[in-house]
Amino acid sequence: MAATIKQAIQAHQRGDLGEAERLYRQLIASQVAKPSVFQNLGALLREQGKIPEALSIYKLGLDVCPKDPGILANRANIYKDSKPATALFDIFDALKANPSLVNSWVTAIAILVDFDCKDYALHVAKQSLLAGCADTRLIIQILDLLGRCADRTSPILKTKLHLQILQSLQNVTATLPVTQRIDTLLAIAFHCADQGFSEQSTSFYHQALRLLPLQSDQLQLAERKKIQSLITSHSWNMACMLLKEEEFAQGWKLYDYGLRTPSKSPQQWQRALRKPFSIKQVPIWRGEPLEGKHLLVLEEQGIGDSMMFLTLLPTILSEAESVDLIVGERLEPIYRRVFTGQARVWTHHEFEDQTFNPATFAFQTALGSIPQYRFTTIDCYAPKVPLLTISPSHVSRLRQNYLDQVGAAASTKLIGVSWSGGGTKSRVKAKSMPVALFQELLKGANNTIFVSLQYGDVAQRVEAWKSQGIPIIHDPDIDALLDMDSWLQQVAACDAIVSVANTTIHGAGSLNIPTMCLLCEPSDWRWLRGSAIQRSYWYPSVGIARQSVSGDWQPAVDSTLQWINDDCPMPCGPYSNQPAIE
Repeated sequence: MAATIKQAIQAHQRGDLGEAERLYRQLIASQVAKPSVFQNLGALLREQGKIPEALSIYKLGLDVCPKDPGILANRANIYKDSKPATALFDIFDALKANPSLVNSWVTAIAILVDFDCKDYALHVAKQSLLAGCADTRLIIQILDLLGRCADRTSPILKTKLHLQILQSLQNVTATLPVTQRIDTLLAIAFHCADQGFSEQSTSFYHQALRLLPLQSDQLQLAERKKIQSLITSHSWNMACMLLKEEEFAQGWKLYDYGLRTPSKSPQQWQRALRKPFSIKQVPIWRGEPLEGKHLLVLEEQGIGDSMMFLTLLPTILSEAESVDLIVGERLEPIYRRVFTGQARVWTHHEFEDQTFNPATFAFQTALGSIPQYRFTTIDCYAPKVPLLTISPSHVSRLRQNYLDQVGAAASTKLIGVSWSGGGTKSRVKAKSMPVALFQELLKGANNTIFVSLQYGDVAQRVEAWKSQGIPIIHDPDIDALLDMDSWLQQVAACDAIVSVANTTIHGAGSLNIPTMCLLCEPSDWRWLRGSAIQRSYWYPSVGIARQSVSGDWQPAVDSTLQWINDDCPMPCGPYSNQPAIE
């Protein structure tokens, strides 16, 4: 009985590869084989690792069906790793015959990127879009390519080709199903934000948002939820990107999406709040005038973020009739002292024990939701410096104790240090400085005593450094996790601070102590992007020593050592990308 293509394909699909191969070969031998037979048999042999046999079948297929795009594309898949240049010839021949082969466009661009032919890859990307290839994989790959090409110091960022590709991307999304279209438009918006195209970013973002209500009646509930989830996660990512670009008006508005964006870390959401009242009981503050109003302010989930946003509270205190602030137990004694006579400060348990009537409050707000209404320009930040107050006598005694431990003169510099960041495992690794490199920094400083401000069990690490002649102190009586007020006194006892981006920066910055932040690349949304930025806009006393884009910490170590040996001057220089802001 003569074999049929249908029988061969059925055998292939059910995993009977021996039978499928026999039937495919029978079809070829009968000289009635279509191109798909050569494609399928070649793919089958390739899956089994029979590469020479697969190539032989593809050659035979091209003898029978010259320039068949499917056979050429399949052969290119074999060549792409071992002979990528040969694969490109096959791919381009295939695309001439059939420009709709999405996988071939994807493979061609990937090969060109691997060859570092990014300009050529951009032109190929443009051709794929002109051919009308509307596929999410291809679009995401093109956005990645644009990101690779758009070195922020290179003119290619603003080239006509780049903008043409963005326009073409917009055009091809029109043919995608609504969910993919929204996802793609949001991805394009994120790319534009990343590359500094603020106007285009906003345009693509709002195009995506407008699609949801237009299509909601035609979508099942599960699909609507999926689309809303896409919008939520993309909006949070956009917020983080826009804030790094100093696009505060839009960035802080989207920052509220963090309240419902899932987190990869132990907490459920990117921003998790503990609210004593529902929205129905106490309305959310949305920027209304606060004159004569009683406002309830809720802390952010992280200690560092709460401290950072609390630097903005003096502005709100000057507007509202009264403010009640709820913070965690570690921060409560600190900020009760800071805001004495200006706000009532409670822990969550203390507040709940008071059994407040919800009608007491006109509004409630999370600390991180305040900036969108009052802090959309950079000159509004750090309204009161320093914010924190510490007992001078306690600080003086602690400082003298440290100097006495090492027999140092009163003129000796005490520099607090911290070398490990917090967060998820991947962020800890990214933010932290390798111990060996941090050791190099410690060894290079002159006339300096170091004080470990690092969280966690670091006694052994400090002892190891001391055994190598590094003058560093570890105070076992101070544990920031148990008593943050005592830890802040330790910070205040130092003349200067050197730390990676962690809570130490917030403590030192709030005390207005000269500080150098060893900032990883890429940094997070709390820091403006750009090598020209030399200070934190949250804390005027915090300078920045950046890891290089390539991941090298050495430039940051060198500049920090120079700063230390120059006697740790108060950092100065630009804290904004806006003209003439220093």
